[in-house]
Amino acid sequence: SLGCKTVRFTERHDLTSSLGVAAALKSVMNAQHEHRGHLLIWVSIPCTGGCPWHQINKRYDSAVVKIDKSKVFFEKLLENCVQVLEYALKAGGAMIGIEWPQGCAYWNAPNVVTFLQTNNLRRTHFNGCMYGLTSENKNTMGVPMKKAWSVASNTPHLGRHLNKSCDGTHSHAVVKG
Repeated sequence: SLGCKTVRFTERHDLTSSLGVAAALKSVMNAQHEHRGHLLIWVSIPCTGGCPWHQINKRYDSAVVKIDKSKVFFEKLLENCVQVLEYALKAGGAMIGIEWPQGCAYWNAPNVVTFLQTNNLRRTHFNGCMYGLTSENKNTMGVPMKKAWSVASNTPHLGRHLNKSCDGTHSHAVVKG
């Protein structure tokens, strides 16, 4: 992103709040004013509630409470992100990238599927080890990690560059989360 202006919205901006959404919309408006249509919005909503491990964990009452809380958070965050994304698309266009682990249940959530289909976003899949993702654990420091990701985008450019699957030429550190 050399030479590109970046604006990062994180947990501290609270995109579940009206103030956070207003700040994101203003950021998109400013970007469209400065460089109409030359905007990439990368969405990486926490995937906690969509983790495949929940199929096992849901048999514990305490886990169900946490899972349900994560799903409520996801729904609100997604609703607000969709509001920002739709505004960006209508206000001059935008490239969109939505990223979650490949096995995240959120990919199959009806509101996600509808947004992807309505806006012609296509998913591509890749493994982190092919892009230099390595472990930072002291016992496996520097060992490649085969984290399976998916990115949905409305531009084929991302799919052409984020599509490498592990070539099997190396071992992997264990990925959890």
